[in-house]
Amino acid sequence: MKFKLIKNCNTCKFNFNGFCCGDSDYYEDEEEIKKIIYNCKQWEIGFDHYKDLVNNAPWYVVDEYKWHNISFKEFMELAEKEYSNKKIDINIYDAIEKIYKMSHYKIANILGVTIGVINYAHIRGTPKKRIDHFSNRLCIPKEFFYKFTNKDIPKLEECYKEYLCKTNKKECLEKLNSTTL
Repeated sequence: MKFKLIKNCNTCKFNFNGFCCGDSDYYEDEEEIKKIIYNCKQWEIGFDHYKDLVNNAPWYVVDEYKWHNISFKEFMELAEKEYSNKKIDINIYDAIEKIYKMSHYKIANILGVTIGVINYAHIRGTPKKRIDHFSNRLCIPKEFFYKFTNKDIPKLEECYKEYLCKTNKKECLEKLNSTTL
């Protein structure tokens, strides 16, 4: 199912079997909903829509929320950005982990550094002295280590294919012959 953020009476937590039980701009308390309203200031997400959102939002929107790194309000702001097709900043190491399907331990091993170096880079950013090496080993453009967004994901998927071809010819051929990563 495609990710959708729908803010109307049907997805509002104050809709109880077709009756508005919130402090709506359009309906009195416990008034029957006769027309679906899309811009009510009192809208709050209902449980069913919340489940759909959490289950169908892209990983870079929902993972930080599931890991309790951001509040629900911040999660909804990210969901709104994604639904509006706006750029969302993503930690490059989270993206590498998802797209390259590698743990931080494996990334550290491939780069010939300790897990502490990767954890430092993940939290504080990649030190300039390491960017050339990391970029070359993982086939990732240097600029991605400075700033990476959801709009860069297709390019990173191409980088992964290039990385596979550079490191594992058999797996490369299999991935290039398949339509998905």
